[in-house]
Amino acid sequence: MNLLRFVGDWQPDRVVVMSARQHGSTHKGSECATSTLGRLRAIYSGDIVIQAGVGAGRDALTVGSCSCWHPVISDLGLAVTAGIQPVAPGWLSLSATGPGASRYPGALAILLARGFGHSIICSGTSGLALIGEIPTDDPTADTLWGFEIGTLRRTAPSTASSFRPAMGFGVVDSTTGIAEPTAVAISRSGAFTFDGVTYAA
Repeated sequence: MNLLRFVGDWQPDRVVVMSARQHGSTHKGSECATSTLGRLRAIYSGDIVIQAGVGAGRDALTVGSCSCWHPVISDLGLAVTAGIQPVAPGWLSLSATGPGASRYPGALAILLARGFGHSIICSGTSGLALIGEIPTDDPTADTLWGFEIGTLRRTAPSTASSFRPAMGFGVVDSTTGIAEPTAVAISRSGAFTFDGVTYAA
């Protein structure tokens, strides 16, 4: 899996697995998650955090049970959180249960960023988008970001809707002291490029 090779090569400070909805999970799905996380742990010794969420309808924020992850936590030494979490200086992460009132990619994330006054990383909308804005009342302030990180699930194109889930993930690099976000799109073949390096089968 290209994403596992990417993590193994770059060895980030932390990997956050954002899982928007866990209701209706199956034994097969649990086995798949355990297998993937086990392979991740085998090549990465840093912090792995599962940010779980359980929501209903189109609620933007989800806080729910993490019980479905308990077998994985004990075996692999993972941490599990739910709800809104600090993920980098000036950044919060959360799981959504859908794109909200707008299906314009990034719209929900930037709306939440304005409301919280912090940059937002948002999973669960199935959109891959990065929207930045400078507060009009303080041009010297840091850019406020709304970051929707896409999905890692391959989905068949739908003819019933103009909305198509986007495969991808996000990277936030704070090594310079200012957190810099990057949206990484994944093709249907599973290939992607980050910092000039292409990961392909």
